[in-house]
Amino acid sequence: MKYKLKDIALPFGVRESTSNVATKKFVELNINGGIAFVIRDFETMVKNDFI
Repeated sequence: MKYKLKDIALPFGVRESTSNVATKKFVELNINGGIAFVIRDFETMVKNDFI
């Protein structure tokens, strides 16, 4: 990930942004409770042969 996050709470609406950028083909997310809303840009994935 472009912005490293480890053991950081990201409550919705509290921080200025919760966006991040995948810097590798495969990304692993570990969620410790709550809900995660993840969006991957499909066109970018196809353009870079990720799928």
